[in-house]
Amino acid sequence: MPWFKCFAAGENFYRLLDGNVERFGFYTTRWVEAKNSNEAEAKVVEMLRQEPKLARPEWYDGREPRPAVSIEKIEEVPADDSRDPLGFAFFPMNM
Repeated sequence: MPWFKCFAAGENFYRLLDGNVERFGFYTTRWVEAKNSNEAEAKVVEMLRQEPKLARPEWYDGREPRPAVSIEKIEEVPADDSRDPLGFAFFPMNM
């Protein structure tokens, strides 16, 4: 099966920082083995849903805007180009 390099972005995630609710976004890259780019996208989104750093805080009340993840770029890569997941580049979003 082919490997895919997927560049993902997230927005409207929430965390408590210094006693204040902060909204943040992120960028990250993930590599997955999949039949096609659609399956790769689904796998990456599921990987990110399971990521502890992005878990919904217990105090989250469902406020809007709701958290969302999008895959901004997918490219098929050679199997030997696959790597362990990279970290996240987080950025603040205005409340």
